[in-house]
Amino acid sequence: MKCKDYSLLFQEKSEVTPTAINFWVKYYSGIEDKWKEIFQNISHLSADNKLRQFSFKLLHHILVTKKELKRFKISDSEDFFCCKSPDSLEHAFLECPAGLNLFQEILAWFNNEHRVNFTPSKIELLFKDYDLPPSISPNLTRSLGF
Repeated sequence: MKCKDYSLLFQEKSEVTPTAINFWVKYYSGIEDKWKEIFQNISHLSADNKLRQFSFKLLHHILVTKKELKRFKISDSEDFFCCKSPDSLEHAFLECPAGLNLFQEILAWFNNEHRVNFTPSKIELLFKDYDLPPSISPNLTRSLGF
């Protein structure tokens, strides 16, 4: 084989699923066809750069938790701060009873404040894969960054 042949092999397109998608599909099946839209949606998520950066890291599964800090010998414990379970992204955002309780309280406050019945799942909120109720005012929608 010549160098040109090797070059053509590298240029050949192959479908590789990002590892972050493989991780999130375990928790959020049924949206395999929406990933491109979800990845592109990060830049339109909010006007706040910190929130965009957080969303990018969360989506790509690169947020640092105590689990990683312990692995790199920066922390002695990998326990989550409020429930003493091993810390991880899935625990912090999807499994922790304290986090789930907070999620329910915020959702109840929002529904009560705006007199709507907005009930997205926690995973839909993480990926902004929902539609706001039509009764939400456009001014609120803009102020929330939607």
